[in-house]
Amino acid sequence: MTKVDSAMWTAADERSLSRLLAAIAADDLAAALLAVEGASEDEAAHALGWLESWARELRDSLGHSGSSPHAAAAGLYSVLVEGANFTGDATDYYAPRNSAFTEVVRRRSGQPILLSSVWMVVGQRAGLDVVGVGLPGHFIVRVGGVDGVLVDPFGAGRALVESDCADIVSQLSGGALPWERCYLTAASTGAIIERVLRNLIHACNRGRRRRRLYRAVRMLATLREGDPGATLLHARLAEDLGAVCLAQQLYEGIAARFPGTCECTVARRRLADVTDAATRLH
Repeated sequence: MTKVDSAMWTAADERSLSRLLAAIAADDLAAALLAVEGASEDEAAHALGWLESWARELRDSLGHSGSSPHAAAAGLYSVLVEGANFTGDATDYYAPRNSAFTEVVRRRSGQPILLSSVWMVVGQRAGLDVVGVGLPGHFIVRVGGVDGVLVDPFGAGRALVESDCADIVSQLSGGALPWERCYLTAASTGAIIERVLRNLIHACNRGRRRRRLYRAVRMLATLREGDPGATLLHARLAEDLGAVCLAQQLYEGIAARFPGTCECTVARRRLADVTDAATRLH
């Protein structure tokens, strides 16, 4: 590992990655989000304490009415919107803090996918069926099973119907995407984390936060090991940051594992330059 690489990817990052992979395997969304953030023990304990407190409040408020999707959604709204004042941050949408779980819990504000994650974790800890729904360009939740209530946590917890979701997709895509009912499929923990990482990559790119960018890119490339695009993103960033030996290794891996792809073509082009640069380092 070069000095550049070791400065961008530390032992603490490696531990966070291990925790992330374990959390995804265990379907533990809260633990996975905390690992993405690299939250300290104190930060994690504080956030989890609040989540458990809201879950307890929700259980107490629902009593035996929790079997109704509408009652469950109303209970979540009461606790998280009316009580805790969770809402979307449209003012500074791309700020990295809006993709950091402990910050979203602390500030009661963030991006759609992190706010939805709060609803999911609190609802599930209260014994409710709450899943994430990754619409193209927006993230919401469904409360109460397949035929349950759709809710937009970013939009202050407003209830949605399918036509509302179709309007959201149409508006955000400029009418380019026709509505498909498969958009309402529940998102897995792994899919949620990948989307969080992509949001974080976008935010760090805008803010020129190179270390946080590299950390998010490397985590995404690990989760998407079979995706040549994710590996190419890792390789290009490593090259840009001066980690030429790592970039060479990654380009060689793409060329060997993904022949015939566009990524393979790009990797082969870049190999000549980084191999020359790596030779000069030695």
